[in-house]
Amino acid sequence: MVLEYHCAAAIVTIPLGEGKSLMANSSAFGRKSAWLLLIVITVAALAIVIAPVWIIQPFAPQSPRGVEVSYLLRRWSPWITLGVLALGL
Repeated sequence: MVLEYHCAAAIVTIPLGEGKSLMANSSAFGRKSAWLLLIVITVAALAIVIAPVWIIQPFAPQSPRGVEVSYLLRRWSPWITLGVLALGL
């Protein structure tokens, strides 16, 4: 089996072993990495949305820095969520 790669300047031929398919291996790797990336993006988005709830607990003492971070995340979480949604699509 021979793989031909067409480029603007030249054609590159890569010989593959008998019965081996470069596309099958790369597409399986691409799907796995895409799923991994989607899971990481989802966990990051959830962490950004849930962090203010965790930092500001109603009946616990709060530090000024914790309140500041919480409000910053709360202010940016809708935009980050939209950006993550766009990345996920």
